[in-house]
Amino acid sequence: MEPLRSADAPSPKWTAAPTVRQVVGGLTRHPDNLVSSQQLLKRLVVRCTELGALTRNIGGFASTMTNLDGHLLPSWITATEQSELPPT
Repeated sequence: MEPLRSADAPSPKWTAAPTVRQVVGGLTRHPDNLVSSQQLLKRLVVRCTELGALTRNIGGFASTMTNLDGHLLPSWITATEQSELPPT
């Protein structure tokens, strides 16, 4: 009888691309609840600088809204307009 596994290491498995739902959930979820999506976001931000800028913009807006700092909204809008993200 042959062993089920050979001595060679198994080939690495390719991870499936994240779904749109996973990415949007990671971008819009409160930072305290990002445990499961944190690694995914880190890998995506490394590969795509635009997602890094988007993450910062969303985080800034969420912080402004959460802390009820509406007076900071005009400066957030200016900073977002000057970011490296292309307009849509």
